[in-house]
Amino acid sequence: MGSPGIVTNELVVVRGQSKKWLLTVTDEDGVAYSLESGEVRMSVKKDEKADKAGIYKVSTDTDEIEIVTPQTDEGNTGKAYIYLKPADTIALEPGDYWYDVWVKNAAGDWSPVVKKARFTIEWSITVF
Repeated sequence: MGSPGIVTNELVVVRGQSKKWLLTVTDEDGVAYSLESGEVRMSVKKDEKADKAGIYKVSTDTDEIEIVTPQTDEGNTGKAYIYLKPADTIALEPGDYWYDVWVKNAAGDWSPVVKKARFTIEWSITVF
């Protein structure tokens, strides 16, 4: 199996919102990429060069990122759910941020699957 393909998708959330995104990872040929025995990480930063992420998610915590298992008998699904909780954005200033998503395969090799995409936090009318 080849390396996963790279996509760029903008994400928009309202400050304090709960959200669940489905990540589907495929290789360059559109074939589902195996996430089994691997890892998924997502970082969101106000400035792409910042040392610290405003939001950081890892699949080693299934409350943050859940790799869909078991993979099917027909093959890999390449799917994972990324969970956003109110606490992830409530302390962040609304505006534009940047995020990326990386996957590690069973051999330990890391590859970007979402490379530098916009992550927008909108104002909420309700105060939390």
